[in-house]
Amino acid sequence: MNNEIVYTESRTSNERAFLVDMTLVAYQSKGHTCAVLSEAHVELPETSKRRGVDVSRVCFSSPSNLKQAREILEVLVRSGAVGLVIVEGFEGLLTPSYENLITNLADKTGTSLLFAR
Repeated sequence: MNNEIVYTESRTSNERAFLVDMTLVAYQSKGHTCAVLSEAHVELPETSKRRGVDVSRVCFSSPSNLKQAREILEVLVRSGAVGLVIVEGFEGLLTPSYENLITNLADKTGTSLLFAR
């Protein structure tokens, strides 16, 4: 499951939350620690726990703007400390040059990325 970069479009926030949680469960079953950057779901840890996610092995963050989201994403990917980073929301986060930077970093560190919108 390493070095995957997945983009997904969902019609509703419930669909995104379900996708995020099922992805977390799958990665955790392989022993990975994960991180979630969420634009809109401050309550995400509670919802995730009800769906079987071990929230003690997930770093949840709700950056307040694109700049903060990019900074946190880069730190997580550069560190290689998590097997998966999920970015939920944040329309406009991935400009072509930033997408190139972050995917190259993810390749080097073996970090999988999921961008759910």
